[in-house]
Amino acid sequence: MIYLQAFDVGEYGLGFSASELRSPEDCRGSVYSMDMVNHDMNGKPSILKNTLCIFEEDSGMLWRKMDPITQRVVSARSQRLVITFIATLSNYDYQFKWLFYQDASIKVEVGLSGIVSQNLFGGDGYQGPHATKILPNVVAQNHQHFFVARLDTEIDGNKNTASAVDVVADSSTYHIHNTLILIFLWETNACASCLPFIPFLE
Repeated sequence: MIYLQAFDVGEYGLGFSASELRSPEDCRGSVYSMDMVNHDMNGKPSILKNTLCIFEEDSGMLWRKMDPITQRVVSARSQRLVITFIATLSNYDYQFKWLFYQDASIKVEVGLSGIVSQNLFGGDGYQGPHATKILPNVVAQNHQHFFVARLDTEIDGNKNTASAVDVVADSSTYHIHNTLILIFLWETNACASCLPFIPFLE
């Protein structure tokens, strides 16, 4: 069996493929645009105009509490800082958005746009089980996209600890569940499992 994998980041290069952002189509609101200093295959620097976009946007409710006695409500909206750029790789436009929230959380969103990846198929009229026919003798093949981000947690130096809070069974107490703080000493300790009741791999 032959497996075909396209490494868009490593083979094409996201920085090489960054495209100019235009407001208001790509970024809305009070936008600060920045140029990107990149390099070519020979290491020579080049400037890509208006490829980074920075702005703030509303992200819903940050905090709310109503006093049940006085009926007084206190609430606050959440603003998030967005840093984004778009890379055009073949038939796709990838939008990468780094989101910084007021509660100190950081999220990454990746959006895919563009056109479907097309192939030709034989004249027997059957496109096979792994594609969708879109035109006579033209198919869009079924495939998946996987994105991996690696964070450097050396914030203000390297004396930092990455941890997670989990709910585990504890037979020594009356309650069947208790909280446990997991300290990640190595990157492999932080590998999570998609299986229920097995949150982290050993």
